[in-house]
Amino acid sequence: MSSIVGVPWQRRDPAAPWRREQSEIPLPRSPWAQTFYPAAFPYWSIWADNLLHSGIAPEYPSINVSDITRMDPGPSGPFPRPSNDDLDRLFVAERIQAKKIPGFRTWQVPALNEGMEPYRHGDHIPRTAQDPGWDKYVNDLIQVDETKWLKFFDKGKWFDLRVDCFTHISDPFPEMKQHATNWWTVDNPLIWTHLSLSIEIAHRILCQMLAEQNAWLDALLFQPVQHWRYRDENIMKLHTQNPNFNPYMIESVAEKHLRQPSQALQAQLEAFLENHIFGFEDESVADQGFGMTCSIESVVPGGNGPAASASLIHVGFLRALCNRNLSLPERAHVQVALAALILHELMHSTWNGRTLREFGMVAREEPVCASDPALSLRDYTQSLLQYFYPQVMRELGSSFENECFGGALQLNFESLYPYRFTGKALTAGLWEWPSHTQWDRDLPNPLTTHLTSRHYQYVYPVPAVWTLAFTTKLFWESVVPYVNGGSAAFRAPKVFRAEQSWDWDTFPTRYFGAKRTQLPAVDWYNPSYENVHQAWQQRKQKWEMLRPWYKGEYRKWSTTPWSLVDARATIEQFAQAHSKRDLPRCVDRAREFSHYITQWKTQPLPETHPVAWVPIALGYLMQASVPRMDQDHVIHFPPQQPIKLYPNSRGLPDFLKSTGIVQLDFDQVFVGGLDRDLTIRRSDWGDPYDEVYKSQLACDTEGIINPIPKNWMNALRNTESGICASRGADGWADFSFEIPPYDDNMDWAQGVTNLASGRNISPPSSPTNLSGRDSYREDILPKHDAPYIGPSANKRAKRKRQDSTSEKKRPKYYTIGEVGDHLRDDTSVWVIESDKNCGYDVYDITEVCRTIGILSERGAVRALLLDVNIYGPWLRSDTGYRGGISPWLQSLLQNDGLLDDLLGSQVKSQASVIRARFGNEIAPIGKLLMSKRQEEIAEYDGKDGMPFWLRIGNDAYDLTNFAASKKDLETLRCLAQPSKYRETMDPTSNAQILKKLQAYRCAFVQQRPVKWLSTLRPYTLGMLRRHDSPTFGCYTAIGGYVYDLTSYIDMHPGGRQILIKYLGKEATEFTDWHDFDIMDDYAELRIGRLVSDIPLADVEKDQVVVHKWVFDISSLAPGRSDQEVDHWIYANLVGLGGKDLSEAIKAYDETGSILVRLYQRKDLIVGKLPEGPEVRDIPEGELTKHNDPIIRTRAWVAVNGMVYDITPIMIHGRSFYTHEIPRIWAGGPLNDQDLAEWLVQDYSHLVVGPLVKGPAWPEPPMPDKKELERKRRENELAAFKCDDRLPTNLVPEDISRWVRLTNPTPAQFHQRMAERFGLFEDSTTEDAARSRSHLWVSTSDPQKRGGDYPHPQVARLRKIQRIPPNLRVKPDGKPNRPIS
Repeated sequence: MSSIVGVPWQRRDPAAPWRREQSEIPLPRSPWAQTFYPAAFPYWSIWADNLLHSGIAPEYPSINVSDITRMDPGPSGPFPRPSNDDLDRLFVAERIQAKKIPGFRTWQVPALNEGMEPYRHGDHIPRTAQDPGWDKYVNDLIQVDETKWLKFFDKGKWFDLRVDCFTHISDPFPEMKQHATNWWTVDNPLIWTHLSLSIEIAHRILCQMLAEQNAWLDALLFQPVQHWRYRDENIMKLHTQNPNFNPYMIESVAEKHLRQPSQALQAQLEAFLENHIFGFEDESVADQGFGMTCSIESVVPGGNGPAASASLIHVGFLRALCNRNLSLPERAHVQVALAALILHELMHSTWNGRTLREFGMVAREEPVCASDPALSLRDYTQSLLQYFYPQVMRELGSSFENECFGGALQLNFESLYPYRFTGKALTAGLWEWPSHTQWDRDLPNPLTTHLTSRHYQYVYPVPAVWTLAFTTKLFWESVVPYVNGGSAAFRAPKVFRAEQSWDWDTFPTRYFGAKRTQLPAVDWYNPSYENVHQAWQQRKQKWEMLRPWYKGEYRKWSTTPWSLVDARATIEQFAQAHSKRDLPRCVDRAREFSHYITQWKTQPLPETHPVAWVPIALGYLMQASVPRMDQDHVIHFPPQQPIKLYPNSRGLPDFLKSTGIVQLDFDQVFVGGLDRDLTIRRSDWGDPYDEVYKSQLACDTEGIINPIPKNWMNALRNTESGICASRGADGWADFSFEIPPYDDNMDWAQGVTNLASGRNISPPSSPTNLSGRDSYREDILPKHDAPYIGPSANKRAKRKRQDSTSEKKRPKYYTIGEVGDHLRDDTSVWVIESDKNCGYDVYDITEVCRTIGILSERGAVRALLLDVNIYGPWLRSDTGYRGGISPWLQSLLQNDGLLDDLLGSQVKSQASVIRARFGNEIAPIGKLLMSKRQEEIAEYDGKDGMPFWLRIGNDAYDLTNFAASKKDLETLRCLAQPSKYRETMDPTSNAQILKKLQAYRCAFVQQRPVKWLSTLRPYTLGMLRRHDSPTFGCYTAIGGYVYDLTSYIDMHPGGRQILIKYLGKEATEFTDWHDFDIMDDYAELRIGRLVSDIPLADVEKDQVVVHKWVFDISSLAPGRSDQEVDHWIYANLVGLGGKDLSEAIKAYDETGSILVRLYQRKDLIVGKLPEGPEVRDIPEGELTKHNDPIIRTRAWVAVNGMVYDITPIMIHGRSFYTHEIPRIWAGGPLNDQDLAEWLVQDYSHLVVGPLVKGPAWPEPPMPDKKELERKRRENELAAFKCDDRLPTNLVPEDISRWVRLTNPTPAQFHQRMAERFGLFEDSTTEDAARSRSHLWVSTSDPQKRGGDYPHPQVARLRKIQRIPPNLRVKPDGKPNRPIS
């Protein structure tokens, strides 16, 4: 069996098999997902209703998928505001819709379907082929006449693709199944009926443009191929530096009389496409889009047969057209899009035909390229792929679409993989071309002046009336020839304009809402376009009435990190790759964020999204959670299966009949696009702890400049702690970040300007002075006789009456926890008392208690004097004691046996006596650090005798008497107005001044509690042990749950020390002081739950192990769960119970996908395999390097031959630990015997490894930035690699002869060419800036051109500037007449 002979698959090392990122999920689909596709990412594809969703279904109100193609009155009455979760899902879905239907939401699509011909106003417009009125559409269709087609459209040139054509068509026409075969073939009458209509449209478009002597086609077929370097000095400079950078171009002729006649154009086009064939492709080709064209060296073994060109068309278009439920607007869009695709691929094939004729017919015994014998013909012709001057993109197909339609015509659809393209598309869109958002690296920056960090592109949603017109007789018989001026009628109407922003800070694209544009002055279809405008406006007004809350809620949402939809998708992808331990994929997804660091640091603030730094910080954490990848990873992507094309019933085309082939095997050919590599660059970061430090720095600095919601900051901080505490010897650490539930509270944005919209944010009314969790609990609110804490109405008036000239000592502020520490201290007693001015004074009543004999070792006596509210201990009033004794007081009294003896009048009166001495005999020692509303902090402005408070981030500082240096003032100015002075901010200076200001901290901004975890995380006691300080998080376990107390320690009325005692442990004394029920009031602090260690031998049959976590799948079984996704997981894993599936999750198959979903179900985890110490030998040289207690370098000490990481102990000292280890011991042995024993006894979990002799580990290889830039540039220039033996119509023969004789260096050759062309003879900057000279020397010798032409080219002289007289030479060496 003969087949195509070509270059075999190239080998790659290292290689990886082709794989999909996700597999198809066998779950029920919503009606919209059945009609279109489920959403690309599971994050929003599976909702609570257990169905797969498309993400493009309209909500609030919902619309049936069958009604989307026509205008309907819709529901009446406004919809109530949805919940926060539903709001987030709605906004995410509409962001996706605006991306898939550029600028449109799905509910706006019916407006585009108004006014379709041949239907008039009031006519019933059928939706599908079964509806009444369909015959009117069929009767108005153009007639297909194959006899008039251009030769290359012939039915005999269409090859069959023998794959099942019925599988992915939901409701095919019955006639389709009446054919003998079940594959994609033009022999099937129904397939050919729909395909031939698109071919007829393409044929008519092409014939009209040929008849008009279209300048674009004339340039493609006849104009000379030129070197761009002779037209632009920038490219010449790059070419001089690297000869491989040598782009070609062709240019059209403006004067019509200088173009070839129509007959010559048609003959030349048919000659170039003489050896062209068509075929079909489907999803067996990996990620190829909807069509491709390739040149084939030979179609017979041995390489002596004719060269050919093949264009493959995706069968998804035909799947749609053969589906009788396809709506009329969709059918029109698909029909015209298919015609545009055929024309698109034909232009590529035409160029292939030209290059094969002009440059490709070389002797087979000679190499294609003398300088590079391995260069294949396909590489050589690809290097000649030219630009159409002055367009800066090498894409002939799209360039022709731009010439024909005014842009690139595309269907708007959801992402395909892992689903099949069925041709369903809500709309079609016209994309501005050339596109500067994806191809901006084709040419150097001086030519692509648009190349900045911010890109914009216009997209024009196309109304159905325009696409449907191409299929009607009226259009071709009247509009094209008489009304709209020939091919001008093909240009799409720009009725709406949507803007696409390709910005780094939107990660990476965002589509802005479409707007109506001014209609053309003269157009046959203007009345229809006006109807579209009116319908769009009516639809918009209707939805604004139905959703009165939408505008305000969307504006709030769009200023938050939740609005970074593409970034959320990247986080989802990274989490899946991390669960699979797919290191290359993790590195690639992490770099999706981290490679924007330069823009983040340099982009002016008003031009960036205010929360764009969040993905940057996450990128650092992603990199910290995976091992380093020290080598580039190359993924090889061959087709899933060979592409085999077979001749149809008409047999082989004429040029193939002599070969006797039976099929074309594309798996044996090096075809552009079929085979490709994806190179993931090695890790370009250093130590993982350094990445965590960078994330912390971003949170510390940007959290002040551009604050984010508290739940996002909590999630970032928790992830930082988890990565540091969980890193294993294999380099993998837990990446526990998850998107927090959406919260519409905007307290975090109070006073922030330039927040997305550039306007001040007006948050809802301020909350009460009490935190939200306490506002409705009578047992926590202060009692009626508690100290007064309400705001004072005449506070400023009181301050005015004070002597502003008197200098008062700055009060010291104590946290609630610091005051509470003295509750259990028998040597001192502190209480708080209202200052009658919205605050509390702190009093030390130790001496008073000692004087009256209350201070004793029996703390219960003192306890009777005090009560505790949420702000700390205060003296009781003169009331009874028997009612409402708190558990902590009861405990003290019962332990001392004094419950009945000390409830008398003596203790009551003592409290009153002490209170009476406040302010006179007993002066306050300071003030209580409290939360205050933003409005209260703003009142302290330093005017009218008020103190001066400065808010930085969430803290306020009393700077009334702050002695600041000039440098301090500069830093404070930056911190006070971060948006204005961002560029001058210095993180080091910020850290220093904030450290200095800690003593002046007087308040913090009041924030209500927020929930930031949707699922509690599992912790074992061993994991919990590392979280005993702010470095890794202050966690404790209470009642089986894990709480993050990092932000609460200073707020605990019972003191800090009682909480610090149990950090990293289980709080066993909790019930001595509180009931468990009280923790329900602190649910926002609850981050996890305790699970036990389970040996692998004890794992049960209904449990599986993944990455050491034990999952119980019994609750997923039918009968215990009503979720289809649970049943799917259970059915596939029940047979694998009791096993460790950590390797199975790494596979890209159905089991691997199921395990990824199981791994995300943290609620199913019941335990973890016991973990031994993951240690490795620590050389002495490495120990000495770790001598600095910061997270970047860490502090290590050696005790008894073992190395301990004591970084948190050195950082926090006695604030959180029993002992303090001086810094002098870092990086060496710990010779203090007491400290060593304490460390060995209590902190064995800090062991890093045994100490051995030897030098330090070698530093990880950090890539040289200059080398990376050089390689990147080489890769860019490799696309322009071409033969040094340049074509004779570009290089004079005498220079070619000189090259062969002298073998000059590239620089010498380019200097010789420059001298010949006079590029350095320009004497004025004006001339130098203008376009460079054109040179084209023609030849009529067919042997020199590499082939014969039916119509020889005619030499046309072009005007050039200051060409030396010696440039009057033909390729044959004879003088030519002067060029004017």
